[in-house]
Amino acid sequence: FGFLLVVQPVLKLMLWLLRSEDLAPLRLRAQLVALGLVVVPVAALPSLPVTMQVVAPAVLEPVANHELRAPADGFVDAVLEPPGSPVAAQSAVLRLRDPELELLIAERRTERAAVAAALHAAAGVDPGEAAREETRLRWLDEELQGLEERRSLLLIRAEGQGQVSLPDGDPTGSFVRAGDVVAAVHGGESRLRVILPESELL
Repeated sequence: FGFLLVVQPVLKLMLWLLRSEDLAPLRLRAQLVALGLVVVPVAALPSLPVTMQVVAPAVLEPVANHELRAPADGFVDAVLEPPGSPVAAQSAVLRLRDPELELLIAERRTERAAVAAALHAAAGVDPGEAAREETRLRWLDEELQGLEERRSLLLIRAEGQGQVSLPDGDPTGSFVRAGDVVAAVHGGESRLRVILPESELL
């Protein structure tokens, strides 16, 4: 239908311009006009608006997706940032708890309190005993510092800014192994991935 309305009349006009005896004196001009009827539409094709609509399934994917993994074995003690909440880099998202580590910290604190009391009692009375208790106290302080550093590593922080996601729901109270994914932080930007079957590809 489009051919009959547009192309066919143009072809007839071009043939008339090229063959008409009435235009013999103006044949060169007629040839230029016929050539223009071909070149101008072809040159204008790239500037014509083309509307195309494709319906296909798509998946919205975050550009940045930081998985948060458990640094050690332990229980998830608390979710500090609920799912969907925005967080900045290095924000604490979850806290793990190691019962054995907590018991060891409690034992060392009790022992330190006893050594501190013994040092106070020996001070000014038994210099030798006081020196031994002071050495023991310094060792306990170093021991406690190392244990506290181990516990601080159980605080899982976001590597970058974004929104918190819990892939397996609320993990509070569950036991996790070192390296398990316990949460994720999705960056602010997302991309749309369109899924096209092979039959739709050119």
